[in-house]
Formats: sequence, C-alpha cells, structure tokens
Amino acid sequence: MDNYEEDGKITVQVWRKTVLSEKGKKKEIQFLTNNGVSTKGFDKLSEIQSTNEIDCEKKMGHLVNVSYYDTNHHILYAENNNNGTEYVIPNTNDENLLKIICQ
Repeated sequence: MDNYEEDGKITVQVWRKTVLSEKGKKKEIQFLTNNGVSTKGFDKLSEIQSTNEIDCEKKMGHLVNVSYYDTNHHILYAENNNNGTEYVIPNTNDENLLKIICQ
C-alpha cells in the first residue's frame, strides 16, 4: 500500500489478490466473455491480482490494472484501465476495501 499526494489530494494505492472459488471463476469467465475477451485456457483460472487507487476523502476509487492468473501462475489476461475515478458502490468488496484502507 502506497500513499501519495497530488494537488492536495491524498490517494492510496492498494494491491489486491483474489483467490477464486469455482463459482467465482465461472462468474469472472462470464464477465470477460460478455466484454468480448477470449477465455481460452481459463479452465485453469485461479486468481485475480489488481491495483486500485482510493481517494478516502471523496470515497471514490479507480481500478488501475488487473491480471488473471492460472493455477501455474501464468498470466491468462491482463489489462490497464484508463477509466476515470468512480464513487465506491455500497455493499461491495470495493466498499469493504475502502473501509479497511481509510480507517
């Protein structure tokens, strides 16, 4: 976890690792398929690693990048995210992360 200040705004950058259950794996594969990503080889999908930036004061977040790994820790798919910062949605994993980071 890193903190940095730019234009008076303090942002926290967090690395997150999610180990997937079978149900979670199916959900992620469906999500990627729906977004036009080839899921060839995703039968061995094991975990997702991502970097998030969080603005605790504004309760906003931004997914910086995400990588999907198989059981042998080979990257199946990776993406940098250029979308802007968004408000954190209540009752989600992102809100839980915000609560932990911004205590």
